[in-house]
Amino acid sequence: MVTIKPVSYARAEIRLNDELLVSPYVQYTVDDKGLVNHTADAFLVAIFGTAMLSGNDIEVHEIVSRQLVENLYKLQDIYAQIYPDFNTKHINIEAIEQAPIPSQGHVGLTFGAGIDSWHSLINHLGEVDSLIYSADNMVRKPGEATRVAKEAAARFNLNLVGIGHNWADPVYQQPRNNLGIPHKWAGIPLLLSTAHHLSPRYKKIIYTISGPFNSEELALFGHEELELRHFGWPEPSRFDKCAALSKSPHWDFIAPRIRPCGYGPNPVETPYLNCSRCEKCVRTAMMFHVLGVLDQVTGFVTTERQMLEDMAGLGPAQCSFLLRRDRRDQECRDEWLDIATKLGTHTHLGRAAYAIAQQ
Repeated sequence: MVTIKPVSYARAEIRLNDELLVSPYVQYTVDDKGLVNHTADAFLVAIFGTAMLSGNDIEVHEIVSRQLVENLYKLQDIYAQIYPDFNTKHINIEAIEQAPIPSQGHVGLTFGAGIDSWHSLINHLGEVDSLIYSADNMVRKPGEATRVAKEAAARFNLNLVGIGHNWADPVYQQPRNNLGIPHKWAGIPLLLSTAHHLSPRYKKIIYTISGPFNSEELALFGHEELELRHFGWPEPSRFDKCAALSKSPHWDFIAPRIRPCGYGPNPVETPYLNCSRCEKCVRTAMMFHVLGVLDQVTGFVTTERQMLEDMAGLGPAQCSFLLRRDRRDQECRDEWLDIATKLGTHTHLGRAAYAIAQQ
């Protein structure tokens, strides 16, 4: 049994069979008074999927929004479809809130400086009034995430809301915590939790990361006064986003600040934003190479010449590493096939891209 007991507006005790597992908290760089939701929505959303994976029922000692409660049963089915190891569990909720506090009407956008972040921001200028970012969302050089977010907010005259939290202790530092949460899912519950904490301020939050969920599924995590939207999966494609950014009037500002990487540079002392070796870095760099603008995306260590040398001799094991191996694996393969088609299989890089798509 997983028990959730909020003890303040942004702190809760989460227990596993009466043993304190973690006392998570979230802090913000904005005035909290009259801003933060007092229901248990945020903590329920954060722990919901992990409880299903670990086979534990959930008990909530606080009010939860009515629409979120109704959607939890749909979300259980979605989790079970994505991850066969998930089990439908019983959820016992102390009380249901019939009418959430009306929001102040703001529109926020989660910002990590990746392709989805920049593409969503450019497409929603005029609607978005705030960027929401986590200062802790970069394994190496976390200060760079803050710097880029501040520069983007200043450039487009937006408010900036930073998130500070202690979820990294039980989640990121182990492959799985006591509830069995895998490392790569950890950021999604945090961002969903943040949306509920801030729901009295925001009527809509546009997500630039969706994890295993498509746009329709992600929306189910909201409630009557909180709309959660994601634009980017399954449409438009990542290549189309890169092409749109390269043609944007803001391209000169965006290009050196693109950071799709979740790892950061290695070694840390380098001036780059990206490791330029992980699956997402290589795929993104290849797309900008096809578009003829990779030399302008200075956050990558990779140049056209270096990438050609690296990829020309790829074997099956290396090709396999450059696929996602999750629910979005086919999407990734399609993108590599698109790259191969655009480059032509008569080229070294085209053949390498085709080999990756066929793994």
